[in-house]
Amino acid sequence: MNRPDQLNDKRVRLVEDEILQYLIDNPKAQDAVEGVIEWWLLPKEYERSVVEAALAKLVKARLVIKRERSGSQTYKMNRRRRKEIIARLQHRS
Repeated sequence: MNRPDQLNDKRVRLVEDEILQYLIDNPKAQDAVEGVIEWWLLPKEYERSVVEAALAKLVKARLVIKRERSGSQTYKMNRRRRKEIIARLQHRS
């Protein structure tokens, strides 16, 4: 039986992969958390905390860049890590 934290970890990994796939398909994409939830993860609905956890892990892995300007945060692909992102997505499929 899966514990709630294991289910949450699976959801975070799923969201990470969906974000990375979106960024490979749309390399110039850049958005705040709200935009990631509304546009990048369509048509699925995820809890904001799961999306934030996924983004934090991707930033820590340096696959996604987090920019802070005027009190807002946006996220975009680290284009220098594109090949690594593609390899990760291929490995997970």
